[in-house]
Amino acid sequence: MRSPGSSYPWCMTDGDGELGVSPYASGGGGTVLEHLYGAVLLSSLLTGDPIAELGDDAALVSVLFQGRRVSPVDDLVVSGSARDGERRRVSIGVRRDPNVTSRDKKTSRLLASYVQMVAERWDEVTARRWRLCLAVAVSNPAISQLRELTVIASAAPDEARFRADVGLAGRTDRGERSRLVHVDALIASAAQQAGGPAASFGAGELTWRVLRFLQVRELRLEGGDFTDRAHAVSRLRQLTPDQTPAAADDLFGRIFALAGQYDSTGADVTADRLRADLGTPLGYLQPRSRPRVSAVAMLGGPVADLGLTQQLDDADRQRDTDPAAAARLYGVVADRLQSSPYASHASRIRARQADAFRAAGDNTRAVTADLALMAAALSAGDPGLAMATASKLAFGNPDVPGSLVRPVNALAALAAYEHNPAATLESAAAAFDATEPGDLYRVLAATLLAEHAVAAAQADIVRARAAVLNDIADEAAWDEAGRLTHARLRACIADAT
Repeated sequence: MRSPGSSYPWCMTDGDGELGVSPYASGGGGTVLEHLYGAVLLSSLLTGDPIAELGDDAALVSVLFQGRRVSPVDDLVVSGSARDGERRRVSIGVRRDPNVTSRDKKTSRLLASYVQMVAERWDEVTARRWRLCLAVAVSNPAISQLRELTVIASAAPDEARFRADVGLAGRTDRGERSRLVHVDALIASAAQQAGGPAASFGAGELTWRVLRFLQVRELRLEGGDFTDRAHAVSRLRQLTPDQTPAAADDLFGRIFALAGQYDSTGADVTADRLRADLGTPLGYLQPRSRPRVSAVAMLGGPVADLGLTQQLDDADRQRDTDPAAAARLYGVVADRLQSSPYASHASRIRARQADAFRAAGDNTRAVTADLALMAAALSAGDPGLAMATASKLAFGNPDVPGSLVRPVNALAALAAYEHNPAATLESAAAAFDATEPGDLYRVLAATLLAEHAVAAAQADIVRARAAVLNDIADEAAWDEAGRLTHARLRACIADAT
């Protein structure tokens, strides 16, 4: 379940200490699916690629989350510009596994929004200026039958011809004809709920209208098939500095994190806004006065200067054949970089270490490495990297001890506060309160929370936790970094009290 007071979509735990996104922990999944699909659409917005939902000839202009103010079908509303310059939109309902049976109230409520569209905006819908889409994650026989009915309806000029075509011998099977009975009943119920102009049409007419213009989009974002995500990452490569799959995957992780924020605020996102919110230079979109230098080349100098070239080469060579050994070598290189003047390069190696541990099947050490990456990113003032790492953990949902889940949540909550104006310090405080003595990076979380609270004039957050913060300050190591942490915490407590 979601941590108390959390407002970030990737940081939570179920009773067994699994990292994940809360709707799955509570038996749902639609919100997570919507955010992933939103991230895929945002990726196309960023790269300028067309989407089938809007039409191959339309250029994307914006993605609106929770667009009830413009459309009854409101999970996502994508706007674009057609070749003739006219505005084109598609309203998308996102459901993981809708039950297309006559008595399902949830599906009836869902279809009521599509009924409203074809009753109130028929001219725009028939002109294809406003399109309708249902995006699902699970392709079961009912969804396949519904899709076949939409194909038949799209070729029929009216309801009578549609029903005649459905009844043709060999055109449909018994399952498809039976599914139409369910759809008719659902549409009749939906029309009653929709009211307004829909009440002036017969239920059969509304069924044909909805099916004629409904696209059924099967998403490949879960259940072992992540093809849509892989295609988005592939398109994003051109925007990353070194054009590697790893860099593109990190960029998608950042976009996924932003999709959760946009959904919570009902944001209307343009490409310019997305670039600004990412806060990251994006490949060819940036003017270049000199040739591109790859991240690998930039890393080579510091690694060589520290005498670590052989260790890094050995780790890369063993990554496929002995990932556990590679992970240990990556750890040596990352630790040395982190403690050197080249600390900014450590994150790339730490990410390789985490991936190698995952490949070796060691989730605990993988998440430990991810935590080190998040801590270093926050310490360096890069909350976006910390958020991207946390969102990847939520997507993978590794089974790890609570002693790792708690600090991931705490650091991700602080990253969200630093990066997202809509996030609250109270949410970060709640995530910190869930940590326990001995949790990794608890001292970092305490220090950042206290400093943010003082800076935001929310001294009550520090005062309410003064005893805990004092204990953490006393337990700080007595090396140079520990003494600095002790001083920072004590200064915050003094300012607040």
